[in-house]
Amino acid sequence: MDKYMKFIFTIIAVGIIGINFQLFSGNIITKANASNTDLTKVQICDLVTCAKIDWQGKLHVTTE
Repeated sequence: MDKYMKFIFTIIAVGIIGINFQLFSGNIITKANASNTDLTKVQICDLVTCAKIDWQGKLHVTTE
């Protein structure tokens, strides 16, 4: 075989070994660490009044 084919086969072999290591290392799906425990408060207002939320969690907006 020529040097080009040996190089290509080496790249393929390294890729297969890398995939096997990733799949069988115990963590097939890693943690994303995308959670946020902070609460973001939002208030919906116009120039005069703001929307209200009742005790049942429903949003009330007055239109005039």
